[in-house]
Amino acid sequence: MARGEDLMPPLGIGHIISCLKQRVSGVEIAFFRDADEVISWRPDVLGVSCDTIGIMFAREQVRHIREELPICIFLAGVHNSSMPLNLAPEFDFGVVGEGEMTMCELVELFKVTLKPDSSSLAKICGLNYREAGQVLLSPPRSNIEDLDILPPPDRDVLGTYEAPSWRMVHMLTSRGCPFQCAFCSSSALWSGLRYFSPQRVVNDMIALREKYDPVQIFIFDDLMVANKTRFRELCKLMKETRVHDGIMFRMQVRANLMTDELADLLWDLHFHEIDFGIESNSAPVLKWLNKRGVTPDVNQHAMDVMRSHNLSAGASLIIGTPHETQDDIQTNWDFVQRNLDVINRVGCGILMPLPATRVWDEALAGGIVSDDMDFSIYGWNFWPDDQRLEALSRYPLMAQNVSGEELWQWIKKFEGLRDSLIKDAEIRCWHRLFYDTRQAWRRERDELARLKGSRLIRMAQGLRDVLGHK
Repeated sequence: MARGEDLMPPLGIGHIISCLKQRVSGVEIAFFRDADEVISWRPDVLGVSCDTIGIMFAREQVRHIREELPICIFLAGVHNSSMPLNLAPEFDFGVVGEGEMTMCELVELFKVTLKPDSSSLAKICGLNYREAGQVLLSPPRSNIEDLDILPPPDRDVLGTYEAPSWRMVHMLTSRGCPFQCAFCSSSALWSGLRYFSPQRVVNDMIALREKYDPVQIFIFDDLMVANKTRFRELCKLMKETRVHDGIMFRMQVRANLMTDELADLLWDLHFHEIDFGIESNSAPVLKWLNKRGVTPDVNQHAMDVMRSHNLSAGASLIIGTPHETQDDIQTNWDFVQRNLDVINRVGCGILMPLPATRVWDEALAGGIVSDDMDFSIYGWNFWPDDQRLEALSRYPLMAQNVSGEELWQWIKKFEGLRDSLIKDAEIRCWHRLFYDTRQAWRRERDELARLKGSRLIRMAQGLRDVLGHK
């Protein structure tokens, strides 16, 4: 089930489905975004995946389903993995951590009983469940070290959700992040950085191009370039296969990793849109966010490198940290304005205390958040415009020097800038795609000219003439 119109299909669910189809026989699988569709299909067992923003919506939908279907319903996804001892009462149990192998074992258990007891669940690694009213954890599930054993995510079962209509598809080439930013749970949840092999990545790129004919492939990794040796090998394979011809790529890079050498590789392989988690251009705020190795000078250097290589940058920003001032936020605005010739996408959000982060721990210690809070308020920015300011008044703000009203004014200012950049960015995207396609056509034309008059071409022309007469 999904809340609203999400932009990206859930590849995690796609991986789980493909693993189930590969490893478990005699099972019918369906994916739904709506509770009433679930009720109409009448499954034997239901798994629900959601993040922290969506947990309250998911609980509401499950209560509705339980009114019609007396089935086992379990929870999976980032929120349950972040708060495994706080299993919501609507769910019989939950999946904690990486889900592919856990789900395969669960489905085998469901073949035996559709309502497993706690003693059966305790034998499967990576679960949280109840026993005598207490939430318990089974042994932790080990990470999959060789990601290449996973089949590609099954996008077909996602139906109309499999790929956006504007022909931009996304993919993952790794899991995890080597950094520990205070606001992000990635390193805590994935516990280590693992990669698909370069050959597997290129194979997946080729498959996506053949199936969807996309304009752009978005590499959705936390940090694809963290392993420089592996990235160079990937670039080498991309050049050999020409998988980048006539298409654009987009990825995320950390500011302190942007170099001229990396920019050269990105340009050559058509990674022309690069997104940065700038977060802030204030040194004290960057330090509080634990943006290790990133300073205002580093941020500016990254933009300078992007500019010199004609690459397009995206910048995401966070405001509302505890000791931030109006001057700090103004510094963020000035940084974006100073680099508008290279920053073509911008987003700004208020600091969100997410479970399994240092920000959450500090907010919890300060009484700003609680384990049983109404997490739906985290989605305040998706609410109708006439309700957003009122919702923000109930948001767990950590800012001490800037009011909610002042943060709201900054959010609206950044949103106005974002909207003004969107149209220009789309025009640039299509211009670059046309340029890349024209270059590919010229290469093919030159190759045909080189072959013209060769013995092989004369034989092919002769065969064509003979077959034409017949």
